Amino acid sequence: MQQYFCEDLSLGEIAETEGTSRQAVYDMLKRVEATLEKYEEQLHLLKRAEEQQFKIRAAIKLLENYYGRHQS
Repeated sequence: MQQYFCEDLSLGEIAETEGTSRQAVYDMLKRVEATLEKYEEQLHLLKRAEEQQFKIRAAIKLLENYYGRHQS
């Protein structure tokens, strides 16, 4: 996953460096993706992070409005 998503290597490049086939790399990526999706369904980490970001943006807006009105 690291090589594919972060280092932007192709399936062929990863297969070559790992000494395996392109299909094996593809299959592994699909299994890891399915596992991560299963964890997300159980833990809701992405959903929680998005909710936190929404609350943070709302708090920042409130602070900006408050300080904008009380600045002088």
